Amino acid sequence: MIENNETVQSLKERELFQLSEDAQKEWGQIESELFAPKFQSDEEKELFLKECFEGKRKFPWHAQGQSIKVTDTKLVNAVIPAGGIGILGGTGTGRPDYETEMNVTESGDKIPSKTVRIEIGQNRNKEAILKEIEAVRKEHPYAILGVNVLYAIGDFEEIVRAIGDQGMVDVLYVGAGAPYDLSKIMEKYPQMRYMAIVSSAQAVRLLEDTGERCKSKGTRRPDGYVYEDKIAAGHNAIINPRKDKSAADHIREMQAETSKPIIFAGGVKYQEDVQKALLPKEYGGLGVNGVGLGTRVTITDECPIPNETLKDIHLNSAIPVVRREKFSPTGLPSTGKINEKEFWDKVEELKNSTKRRCNDCLIKPEARKNYPELAHCKFISVKPEDADYQFCIGPFLDAAIRGEPWAIYFMSVINEKDPIYLDKNGEARVPTVSEMVGYIIRNEVPEWADKE
Repeated sequence: MIENNETVQSLKERELFQLSEDAQKEWGQIESELFAPKFQSDEEKELFLKECFEGKRKFPWHAQGQSIKVTDTKLVNAVIPAGGIGILGGTGTGRPDYETEMNVTESGDKIPSKTVRIEIGQNRNKEAILKEIEAVRKEHPYAILGVNVLYAIGDFEEIVRAIGDQGMVDVLYVGAGAPYDLSKIMEKYPQMRYMAIVSSAQAVRLLEDTGERCKSKGTRRPDGYVYEDKIAAGHNAIINPRKDKSAADHIREMQAETSKPIIFAGGVKYQEDVQKALLPKEYGGLGVNGVGLGTRVTITDECPIPNETLKDIHLNSAIPVVRREKFSPTGLPSTGKINEKEFWDKVEELKNSTKRRCNDCLIKPEARKNYPELAHCKFISVKPEDADYQFCIGPFLDAAIRGEPWAIYFMSVINEKDPIYLDKNGEARVPTVSEMVGYIIRNEVPEWADKE
């Protein structure tokens, strides 16, 4: 069991944000901008997005795209009518389809060769995410649609190019690494904007650099940035404790580096968090351009994770949210929940079989020359310093949407006793996306909820 460098998150107390009369008026305007209208054409949507990226208005609230298939078509199709920007999780989307193809069959056939396994994985991932995009577009032809793709994955470039060639996505979101490659790749897709998910001004500085020593070899720089605080769910940035700062400090430094829009994500749980992020600096806010909701969107009725699992895991404080350092085989820290015994028993059960079925999902050396930390999967690495990384993360993320007790559930800390999660009898209840966003942004409590 990995025990080094673990930090258990604690639940913070709600801190109401006292607004002056002028600040209340400003908030009223901002609040109205956090909900996207229903567009009647691509041209209308483009004019709207142009204003957002030029800083003339706030972005609608973002639903951070969680993989594997947590933020899927069903969830995005609920986010869009609730006024949000729907962001599909675009990493490993085909895994549920190709998992059986990597196994030994009942007739005793051999596992496909590594070359074939890599091809199967890449093809199924592309096919699956394109189908998800098509399904959303069929339901919402003119809505703002995004896809979140982890830079750390081996088929990153293939997925991005497939999405770009399809031409149905408005904004690409990229995290888990510094996407220098995109400056060249995205030259081919002027119709698709992209936002880099970062945790510091240093990352912004490197991605914006155009000097002779810059690592970006193309001409397109990110159209904006998503700042993820270290308490955000899922994979986090590697933080040097000596350089660690508050979220406000990081945001201010980023704003000094770029005039491009910044979305704040990680720890946005209540209306006051939204207000602190979006209100102008003269009213005590950070003055960013939008907010992203991750864990709050996951704990909704439209999420593919079964409701009973959301109650038993996500809304169960007996299972702590933990930021683990040497855990994910990407080499990046990660934040979420596991059932310790069930998880580690499954790790032992799957350890050998997952190595035999490996399809190099985290390995693509040519695309990692500028970011060697993510060049190899730590699980299959033979380096002594990687001995702590004991499992392939794929099966454990894939298992979340089935509600398996041994799955990894990426999430940040929430208060299970918030009225949005309790009915009038004090029983756990999972809200809809619409109810959730009404609670977070407008501080509205559903009729069925325990308001005391």
